[in-house]
Amino acid sequence: MRSRCKILVLGQPVTAQVISQRLRALGYETFMQTAVGLDRLPPVGEQESLRVLKDVLVEFASQIGIESGNIGLVHPGVSAWAERPELIPLARRLDLRVIGPPARIQYLFGNQLFLLGEAEKLGVPNLIQSVDPMYTLRELEEFLARSGQKFPFVLRAVRGSGSLSSVLVRDETFLATQLTHWFEQLRRNLGEVIFIVERHIEGARQVLVPFVRFRNGRIQIFPTSDVSLQSRRRKLVEFCPAPSLDPQVQIVLRQWTAHLTERFEYVGLGHFEFLVDGTRIFLKSGATRLNTGFHLWEEIAGTNALAWQMAAADLQAIHPEIPPEMISRDRWRQGLMLKILCEDSRLLLPRPGVLAESSLPVLRTQEPEELQFVQNYVPGQRVDPDDSGTVAHLYAFSTGVERAVNLGFRALHKAWFAGGLQTNERFLTELMNHPWVREGMFHSEFVDEEFLPACIQPAEWLPAIVQAVSQHIVWSDSSEAISWAVNGRRVSSLSDSGMKWRWVGQPRYWIENGLPGVSGEIERLESADAEASEDERVLRFCAFPLEEGRWNVRLGTWYYNLRRLPSRSSDQPIRRVSEEPSVAAPVGLTHSKLHALVTGRVQALFFREGATANARQPVLMIESLGSYVAHSLPFSIRVTHWRVSANDQVIIGQILAEFEVLPS
Repeated sequence: MRSRCKILVLGQPVTAQVISQRLRALGYETFMQTAVGLDRLPPVGEQESLRVLKDVLVEFASQIGIESGNIGLVHPGVSAWAERPELIPLARRLDLRVIGPPARIQYLFGNQLFLLGEAEKLGVPNLIQSVDPMYTLRELEEFLARSGQKFPFVLRAVRGSGSLSSVLVRDETFLATQLTHWFEQLRRNLGEVIFIVERHIEGARQVLVPFVRFRNGRIQIFPTSDVSLQSRRRKLVEFCPAPSLDPQVQIVLRQWTAHLTERFEYVGLGHFEFLVDGTRIFLKSGATRLNTGFHLWEEIAGTNALAWQMAAADLQAIHPEIPPEMISRDRWRQGLMLKILCEDSRLLLPRPGVLAESSLPVLRTQEPEELQFVQNYVPGQRVDPDDSGTVAHLYAFSTGVERAVNLGFRALHKAWFAGGLQTNERFLTELMNHPWVREGMFHSEFVDEEFLPACIQPAEWLPAIVQAVSQHIVWSDSSEAISWAVNGRRVSSLSDSGMKWRWVGQPRYWIENGLPGVSGEIERLESADAEASEDERVLRFCAFPLEEGRWNVRLGTWYYNLRRLPSRSSDQPIRRVSEEPSVAAPVGLTHSKLHALVTGRVQALFFREGATANARQPVLMIESLGSYVAHSLPFSIRVTHWRVSANDQVIIGQILAEFEVLPS
């Protein structure tokens, strides 16, 4: 029967690859979404999303030959569609089946307010402050005035889970400037704006409990994961099993999970997330899908998560309801997953672009350590602004927390992704090396509130960066003096930095869209530390051209913005008002241009030409990698000319508008 069963796996390769591998191990033939013409899974709220999905399912049914007796299944992956009941009837009309809980369960869990309310009847506490859902800012303001709710508090979407489903509101400023952006994200990614108010608990840990329940009532609860290390509600690092968790708390979590699934007569695989504050436990959310880091807990459990999901999915004619085996993994008592993302983690800005080079670390590991990498992109592919921005997942397994952290730290230091994008390995490296993380002393607000990464790139490398690019590239105006700016700081190609360097071997020069680029390895010949290791002396280098006269440079674990300045430039310091705002307009500045902080789609222009924008008032919004990036200035301006329109695609550094500075 399985030989006639074909499964379409939806979602990005970083998770879909693992799901497909697990299904193939069970004897199924799998198809990635790209095989049926779908490069990007549309967000739930996108206007044509259901039509796009229908076309994909029609193509899949045609390819596998449903009319010839083959059986077609659809696995929604870890996407938001795995929590939407609309997918089930859409597939059924084409004689396809969706792998997941039945529609009844999808509807129940699709309303988080109902889920939390029913859990409360069983004695499972939550943090809800408003029992009635709200739809607008005005309703929220009325609730705050009526209830006396103090800042900070959490807003949670009634439908859906994931990083976009909640936001922490710290003060009135956030309500006035940021809340509408969150509303738009909900509308686009989850389909509608319905939310509730929750109490915020400082210092709580966030714990995920995966489970599967069969129709006969049998339940299997898998190892818990600590998902507290997150930034802006987006998980960065996951530990399994959850370290430093009180044994009694673990017992309560398992008991509550069993009671909740029984109460809802749950059938299938899913997970709950809880906030743990000492011995106090609160239910945060529930989801009817695999979590993004499912491969972490399935490896620690010594099992195949997809085997459990298929066994519980009421597919007796295809897959018998026989619980899979659990293999003891005593050699792997701890694992962690790290998410490598396209972002500037210091400025909290998305950084999509072309992946020109990548290499995964090859480390000497000691038994029983193991390192696993799953990539979302290969060299030559572009991380589009419409994507999630996840470049890769790194898994490290060992005998304890400290050894797993050390293994992940070493792997991050060796990983290499370079091109027109920017990734967060350095941020993760510093995070994993933080003593509080190594001791397990962290919570769900630790990254945003207490972790301070290094902010300034080493200045001694700036002349070397300029020299590496300018050495072998011939310019049409080479007879004239050429000036450069690295991260807004003027640097001459003739500068004597006091640091000697050389290429290790021959650098590689190439042309990207008619523009010159260079990559290779650079060795520092003189080091202040005589005992510096080879990793500290020899650094990989890549200068990727973004546009004429501008490169995105990666040197070791640092990123730099390199610009070639017109030869007529003055000796005044380089300043781009969109990148380095100050409290007042630079002296003598009367007219200037606004540059794009990110690559993405112009979501909205907030002012007409000739209109006045006050200091720090957003004038334009760009959507990139699911985030909305507001562009504002630290002084009042009058917009004189727009260079872009709504829905235009723009690249980082592109001129968006011309403006006149108004007197303060």
